[in-house]
Amino acid sequence: MFKPRKKQSLWDDDDDWKKDGDETEEEEIPEPAFPLSAVPTVAVSIAISLGLNFIVLGVFGLIAYAVTDGHSILHKLILYVSILVLVTGCVSFPFGVRRYKYLARFFRYIGWIERRTEVSVQELAEKANLSPDDVRKDLHKAFVDQLLPEGHMNEDRTMLYLTNEAYEKAGSP
Repeated sequence: MFKPRKKQSLWDDDDDWKKDGDETEEEEIPEPAFPLSAVPTVAVSIAISLGLNFIVLGVFGLIAYAVTDGHSILHKLILYVSILVLVTGCVSFPFGVRRYKYLARFFRYIGWIERRTEVSVQELAEKANLSPDDVRKDLHKAFVDQLLPEGHMNEDRTMLYLTNEAYEKAGSP
């Protein structure tokens, strides 16, 4: 996090003349309760781009198989590899899209939470126009993906606590 530098003067090299009470304390900016750098967006973009590329390559392979005529091993190899590539693309592309939608919802939750240390699941559900159960599933995925390393939910799963201190302060066991 960026911290502003202290103003320097010509006399800062010699600290002997300063008194203990002369220095002013700078206010520390609180760190967010969640590390946004841990978001696995690279995996999502790879899954989407590879999925699309594999689908296109598989279709071109099937076209190449249909256009060429022959009964050689290479001809059959083109067919099998094209089918394999096409199936791989058809599996990885929807996975990447689902993952992208989940991360987009997660970023919206984080935007609504801002710097609070606790928030109700019902509030997030109302803002996202989703059911509370869907929000709980997203939050569970975020816990599993370690996007909320200090995140906790109470026993009723109605409140989300973003720090250990807030969870202990709420009195949940």
